[in-house]
Amino acid sequence: MGGNDSILQLLKNEQFEEELIQLIIQYAKENDILYRIFEKDNTNNYPFLYAVSRDNLDLTNEIIKFANESNVILKLNDKNDEGDYPLLRAFKNNNNKIIDTIISYAKANNLILNFNQKNNRNEYPVLYAFNNNKIGMFIQLMIYANEINKIIKLNEKNNEGDYPLLFAYKNNDSEMVNRIIEYATEKEIILKINEKNTKGDYPLLIACKNKNLNMVNIIMEYANKNSIELNINEKNEEGDYPLLLAYKNNDFKIVNEIMEYANKNNIVLNFNEKNENNYSPLLYSIYNKNVKLIELMINYASDKKNIIHFNDKDNNGDYPLLLSCMYCDLKMVDLIIEYNKNNKNKTDNTILNLNEKNSFGDYPILAALHPVDPILGGEINKNEYDILQSPLSIDREQFMENGLNDFHSVTNHNEIIKIIDYVNNNINENNNDDSSLFKYESDIFKIINKVLNYAIDNKELLIIDDNNNNDDYPFLLACKNHDSNIVNRIIQYAKTNDITFDLNKKNKNGDYPLLLTVNNNDEEIGKSILEYSIKNKTMDINKLSEGVIKIMEYNIGKIIKQIIEYANENKIQLEINEKNNNGNYPLLLACEYNNNEIVNAIIQYATEKNIRLNVNEKNNGEYPLSFAINNKNEYLIKIIIEYYIKNDIKLNIDEKFEDRNYPLLFSVQLKNINLFKLILEFAKRNNAILKLKETDIENVLDSNLEKDIIKEFKKLYDEYKNDIDNTNSMILLKDIDDNNDKNNFERNYNDQINKYFIEKGYNYTVKSTDINDIFKECCHLGNNIKRLKLLLEYANENFIAFDINEKMEYGNYSLIWAIYNNDIHLVKLLVEHANNNDIILNINEKNDKNDYPLLLAVINNNTDMVQLIIDYANEKEIHLNINEKNDNNDYPILNAIGNKNIEIASLIINYAKKNNIILNLNDKNNDGIYPFLLAINRNDKNIIELLIKYAHENKIKLEINERSNSGYYPFLCSVYNDNIDMAKMIIDYANDNKIKLKLNEKSKNGNNPLLCSIKNDNFEMSKLIFEYIFKNNGSLDFNMTHINSITNDKIKKLLIKNETLIKSE
Repeated sequence: MGGNDSILQLLKNEQFEEELIQLIIQYAKENDILYRIFEKDNTNNYPFLYAVSRDNLDLTNEIIKFANESNVILKLNDKNDEGDYPLLRAFKNNNNKIIDTIISYAKANNLILNFNQKNNRNEYPVLYAFNNNKIGMFIQLMIYANEINKIIKLNEKNNEGDYPLLFAYKNNDSEMVNRIIEYATEKEIILKINEKNTKGDYPLLIACKNKNLNMVNIIMEYANKNSIELNINEKNEEGDYPLLLAYKNNDFKIVNEIMEYANKNNIVLNFNEKNENNYSPLLYSIYNKNVKLIELMINYASDKKNIIHFNDKDNNGDYPLLLSCMYCDLKMVDLIIEYNKNNKNKTDNTILNLNEKNSFGDYPILAALHPVDPILGGEINKNEYDILQSPLSIDREQFMENGLNDFHSVTNHNEIIKIIDYVNNNINENNNDDSSLFKYESDIFKIINKVLNYAIDNKELLIIDDNNNNDDYPFLLACKNHDSNIVNRIIQYAKTNDITFDLNKKNKNGDYPLLLTVNNNDEEIGKSILEYSIKNKTMDINKLSEGVIKIMEYNIGKIIKQIIEYANENKIQLEINEKNNNGNYPLLLACEYNNNEIVNAIIQYATEKNIRLNVNEKNNGEYPLSFAINNKNEYLIKIIIEYYIKNDIKLNIDEKFEDRNYPLLFSVQLKNINLFKLILEFAKRNNAILKLKETDIENVLDSNLEKDIIKEFKKLYDEYKNDIDNTNSMILLKDIDDNNDKNNFERNYNDQINKYFIEKGYNYTVKSTDINDIFKECCHLGNNIKRLKLLLEYANENFIAFDINEKMEYGNYSLIWAIYNNDIHLVKLLVEHANNNDIILNINEKNDKNDYPLLLAVINNNTDMVQLIIDYANEKEIHLNINEKNDNNDYPILNAIGNKNIEIASLIINYAKKNNIILNLNDKNNDGIYPFLLAINRNDKNIIELLIKYAHENKIKLEINERSNSGYYPFLCSVYNDNIDMAKMIIDYANDNKIKLKLNEKSKNGNNPLLCSIKNDNFEMSKLIFEYIFKNNGSLDFNMTHINSITNDKIKKLLIKNETLIKSE
C-alpha cells in the first residue's frame, strides 16, 4: 500500500490516529514517494480534503506544513465526486479557524479560492455561513472576496431552494439580514426577496411566522428602495401566507403593517384564503378572541368592497359564529352579526349559518350552552369564565396537533392556577377589565338572544331540538345550566315558530330536562317544563315517574307537588312504586329524609289512584317504617301503621332491623313511651303476638338510673299480654313450609309471571314456559333491564330458583350483564336470589371479550359496585382474579387509575394485601399504557404516592422509562403537562431506585422533555432537566441552530450556558 492510499484509508477510518498518519507522512518523505501523498483516490478525495472534512485543524496544519517542506502547492479548489472542496467543507463544519488557515495558505501561495462554486447539492460556502447563523464566517469571506476583487453570489439556491437571505430569516437573525443587505447594496446586487424554497417558504412569510416585526419592516423597506413588489399573498406548501400567519400569531402590529403595505402598493389581500387545515385569518382571530383584529379586517374589506366569508369552516366543521358561541364570546358574536346586518355587499349566500353542525354535532345555539376553553378544548365552568375572557396568544394548530389529542384530559380544569398563569403571561393589548363571573350566565343568554333575533330578522328557522354527538340539545343544556331565562326564551321561540320539541330525550349520560331540573332544585324551570308539557302533550309518563324518585333523593317538596298536579291534570298515573338503580323508591326516600309533607302527598296520591304502596320493600335492609322509627318520627310511624291497617298489609313487626333491635325493643331503647304504646296497639288490633323479655328491656336501659321508665314499659307490656288472645295466629311474615311452597308453585310459570308483570304495570308477555328459559329470555342483551328486575323480584318473593350462572350470547351471564349496565340494584337482586337459593355466583367468569365482573365495575367507575363484589367474595371465600386482563389487556388497577378513582384503587390494593396477591403494576394494555404512566398522565399525585408505596412494600421496581404506543413515557408526560412537581417525583423515584431516566426519547409527534419545556416556556422545568443531566453525566439532544427561535431569554441563556451538555441532533 502506498503512502497516499495509507493516509486516505486512515482518514476514512472513524478511529484514525494522527501519530500513525504522521509516521506515514514521514515514511513517504524518507522514501521519496511524496507525489503520491497529494494524489486523489477513485472518488477524487485527497488527504487535505479529508483532513478538513474531518474538522481536524491539527492534521490540516500538518499536511500544509508537509506540503511547504516538500515545495508542493496544494490544490484548494479541486472537488471530489460529490463536488465538495476544502473551503466548502470548512464552512459546512462551522470551523472559522480552518477557514482562516485555508485563506491564509491561499494568500501565501497566490492561489485564488473559488468560493462561489457549488457541490452536487448546490451548496456553497456563504450558504453554510447563513445556515449555521455565523456572521463571523460571512465577514471572513467578505474580507477575502474584497481583497481579491471577487463578488460573493447571494442569490444562488441549494437543492432545497434555500438561499442566504432565506436562511437569515429562518434563523430569525436581523443582524445577519442587515449584513447581507449592506453587502448586496455595496456590490449593487439585487436580492431575490420573493424566491421560494421547495417548501414554498420565503423571507416575508418566515418573518411573519417568527412574529418578528423588525424583520418584516426590513424586507418591506428593502422592497420599497429597490422597487420590488412583495408577493404578500403567496402560500407555502402548507397553505400559509403572511397575513394568515400574522392572524394566527395574534400579532396586531404585523397585520397592520401588511395591510398598509398592501394599500400603498395597490395589492388586494386574500384574507379569505385558507391553509391546508382550512384555517383562515378570520378563524384564527376567533380562536385568539381578538376583536380588534376582526375589526381591522372588516374595515379593510369595507374599503375594498370585499366580502368576508363568515361561513367558512375548518377541518372540524367549525365556523366563526359557531366558535364565538362556543367560546362564550359576546363581543365576537355581536361583531359578526352586526357586520352581516350592515354589509351592503351581502347576498343570499352570505346569510350566517345558524344550523350547520361541526364534526361534534354542535351548532351555534347548542354550542353557546356548553362553552369550551379555546386552549384546552374542555367545557368552561363558571369559575373559569372570567379568566378566559382575556385574548390569548396561543398556537391553536400546535395545540390541536401536539396537544390533548394524545392524552385525553391531560390537563383538567381543576388546575385553574395553571390557566391563570398562562393567561397572565399572554394577555395582549386588547384585554378589558369588565369581565366578571356574574357575566357568565348573562352573556350566554345575550348570545342566544342575539342568534334567535338574527334568525327572526332573516326569516331563518332555527333548529333548536337537534342533538350533538353526546345527545345534548339546547333545552336540555339550559336546564342543566339552571338558567330559567334561557329555558323560557327557547320555549317562547318554539311557540312563536310553532315548534314542538321532545322533552323526553336523554343524552348519553341518561339526563333529560325534568331530571336535571330536579337535580338543580329549580322550581321555576320545573314549572316552565310542566306548563310546556301540558300545552304540547310532550311529557313521557316514565320520565315523570323517574323524576319523582329523583325528587325524593333531593328531598324537594315543591317540585313533586308540581309533578303530581301535572299528572292529575293530564290523567297520568305515576309509577310511584318504581325503583331507581340504587334500589330506592319515593316512599322509602321520603321516610329516610323524614319529610312528613311528601309522605302525606304520596299516600294521598296512592289512595286516590287506588295504588297499593310497596311499604315492605327493603333496600339495604331498610323500609319506610324502619326509617320512620329510626328518625323518632311518631307522626310518620302512625300514618304508616295506619296505612298497613287500612290496606290489610302484613307486617313483621317483630323483625329486627339491619343493624338495630326490632321495632318494639327499639322504642324502648329510644325511651319513647308513646311509640311503645302505638306498636302494642297495632299488634293488638292485628292479633299479633309480640315477644318481649324483661331482660331485653333491662339490657337496653340502665336498670339503676331508669327504674321508673323500665317499670312503665313492663306495665304496658303486661297489659298487652293480658289483652291478646294467645291462640290467634300472628300477623307476621310466616315461615313457609318448603313442600307446601313447591306444591303451590308447580304450575305454569308463564301465566303467573305474565300476571305479575301486568300487576306491576309492565307491558311484556313472557313467551317461554320453562323457568330457566324465561330467565334467559328476560336476560337477553338489548332487552329492557326492567324486565329482569321484575322477574327476580317475583322469583325472590315466590321462592323460585334460576340458573343465574348460565352463559348466553357472547359468553355473557346475568351478573356480568347487570354490572355492564351499571345497575347495582339488579346486582343486589341477583345476590339476594343466589343467597336465597344457595347458589354461588361465578364472579370470576369471563365473557367472550374476557371482561369479568370486577373489571367491568372498575371500568364503570362504580365504587359501590366494586365494594359489593369484594364483600361478596370475602363472604363466600372466593379468591378474586384481580390481575386478569380483557382483550384490550386492561385490568382493574389500570382502569381505576385511568378513572382517577383513588377509592377503587385503594380497595384493589387493600384486597391484594389481605389476600397476598402481588399486583401487576408494570403490565401494558394494547395502547402501551401502564399504571405509573397513566397516573402521571392523569396528574394524580395521590394515586402516584399510593403506587410508589405499594411498590416499595412489595419490592416492585416501577417501570418509569417504558414508552406507550404513541411514544410517551412518564417524565415526558409530566413535562408535557407542565407539571414540575410530577417531574420531581419521578426524578426522586429514579434516584431512590438507581434508575437512569431516558430524557432524549421522542414521542411520535417529535416531543421530548427539553423541547416540551421550551414549548411550555417553562424555565424552571428546563433547568430541572439540565440539573438532572449534569448530575448523571448525560447529554441532551437539541439542534442549537434553532436557538434564536426561542423567545424566552432565560431558557436561551440556559442552553448556551450548558452547550457542553447538548448533543446536536
